[in-house]
Amino acid sequence: MSVETGDEDPPSSSPAYEELLEVVTRAVDKLKIDLPAERGEVKAKSKLNERFLPARSLPQRRGLPFFPDLHTEVSRLWKRPVQY
Repeated sequence: MSVETGDEDPPSSSPAYEELLEVVTRAVDKLKIDLPAERGEVKAKSKLNERFLPARSLPQRRGLPFFPDLHTEVSRLWKRPVQY
């Protein structure tokens, strides 16, 4: 979170997100799992691009894999939430 403006930093710029992405990438490589293809966003060019400085570009967010076993487990537990 930015103290001066009160705005939250995007998760893709946080050190925790970068560390999580690194761990997941190593696990995927070690287990030889196919990650879903990254979606690239194509921004339309504007006539104003030549007159103004471009906005700060943020790194693209990558989706983490969601495995069928995890989906089954989450679905099963969602029906019976833990009560304290």
